[in-house]
Amino acid sequence: MRAALVVLLAFLLVACMPEATATVIPSAEPLPPSEAPPPAATATQPPTTTQTTAPTPTVSPAELKRRAAPICENAFSALIETGPLSPPFAVMKKGTYADAPSWELSHQLPHLGSLSAADVQTLFCISETRTKTGTYTDGSAAYQLSWEVRVISWPGGKVIGKQSFAGSLPPKTKDAGSGASAGSYPDSEFADWVFRQIDHPDFLYFDNAITSLAISPDGEIAAFGSALADQLVNKDYQAKIYLFHTDDLQTDLGTSAFLNVFEGHQGMVTSLAFSPDGTTLASSGYDLFIKFWDVTRGSLLGQVSLADTPNYLAFSADGTRLAVASNLEVTIVDPVSRQVIASLPRAGGNRLAFSPDGSQVYVNALGGIKVVDTTANRVTLTFPDPFTLVPTISVSPDGTVLGVTYETPETVEGFALSPDGSQIITHTIDRTVEVDSGKENIRLATWDTETGKYVGEVKFPGSLIRTMRFSPDGELLAMGNGSQVWIWDMATWQVTEKREGHIDDIVELAFTPEGESLLSASRDGTIRIWSLAE
Repeated sequence: MRAALVVLLAFLLVACMPEATATVIPSAEPLPPSEAPPPAATATQPPTTTQTTAPTPTVSPAELKRRAAPICENAFSALIETGPLSPPFAVMKKGTYADAPSWELSHQLPHLGSLSAADVQTLFCISETRTKTGTYTDGSAAYQLSWEVRVISWPGGKVIGKQSFAGSLPPKTKDAGSGASAGSYPDSEFADWVFRQIDHPDFLYFDNAITSLAISPDGEIAAFGSALADQLVNKDYQAKIYLFHTDDLQTDLGTSAFLNVFEGHQGMVTSLAFSPDGTTLASSGYDLFIKFWDVTRGSLLGQVSLADTPNYLAFSADGTRLAVASNLEVTIVDPVSRQVIASLPRAGGNRLAFSPDGSQVYVNALGGIKVVDTTANRVTLTFPDPFTLVPTISVSPDGTVLGVTYETPETVEGFALSPDGSQIITHTIDRTVEVDSGKENIRLATWDTETGKYVGEVKFPGSLIRTMRFSPDGELLAMGNGSQVWIWDMATWQVTEKREGHIDDIVELAFTPEGESLLSASRDGTIRIWSLAE
């Protein structure tokens, strides 16, 4: 029977031929000069929630556009005066090179934006031009994009500032026959310029990607690691670690505004972990190094080099061991001597956690949870067990196999370990269901950590889940569901709150020690703190 199932479910993989590319030939046309920025239990129904929907704008976006377009058109010939930049913002943009140029609403500053003309305090008008920098071998043009910006007080219409920004140069090669190509927009530089000049007390904004987040045991200090925007890995990028006070998210982009900045990783900071006494911060990077930092002195204590990219770090409760999950293995490091004291091949994964007594490490590996005995240095249990799954095969009247489902999830994509170590919560997404269809596509399952036995699950419609965290008392489970923070009551298995504010996927969460607040880091370049106190 098992062999038949394997045959029925096998797929034929077809290799794809590589596409042709065209190379850019430099043009003799000079680039325009750019100005530098100024200093300056089981349930089958979707969980209920108390979250209300966002209010409807008091004045429609169409009306905002109608009013703002003529103001932007005249702003570039108006006298420049002075005035404060006050959110909420609205942004209008026009591509001057378009066949029929027109002013359109843009979402360049969604963190502090509004689409209601009654709420907007400041209007940004962006005139986008492009300069030809060369021609590709297929005859198509290569362009660099530039922005000329005017800042308008709303609704008065007074021009209170200006700035110019240049995007990156176009790529040297592109897909043949794909038409003209241009470099990236200068949107990041624009956002940096704006955020340097305003107060944004509800969140911390960072100009590159935030990849990792950790909070000290006393809850006073938090740290985040960086990478290039959009989670790109560039081996030449000098990744940094920023330390800040958790009660002061009003941190601008200047490094002097942070408690400390640690430099040393190349490409990306993949994970961070504070030691239980809070004196040491461990970091891992795309450069294969594990680094140990003295939090008080701000100095590097030492480092360990691995053979594979480290994905996740976790200290044992007594602080004597640091577990590292890499793609291929689990490594145990002594944080004092900075020496590898154990390694277990073929047990690697993207996330791990120590049991409270330190006798076991749980690893999310190859679609399942592996339980590693840290004394015997071997895997003692794996779940879900593929040999105990009970399949249900759906067959059409003509005998065609429509699909196979299982009573328990056949794979898991992420997990959270309860503070007492008794249970693991896993999440699995059904990728055959459209994310925005409203159908149940997420399975949130509970497993007994001692036996690996499936206990039950909740199904609900959701988005991409990258991280989950238990509150310190185990009563709440926080989840990054796309760009939203969901708070689950573990006694009732109900969502009690949905917090909105991020505009891109949440990559990491961290509870404060008392569980009264929650920090969230997102791909949108912000860290927000949410109060959970009643």
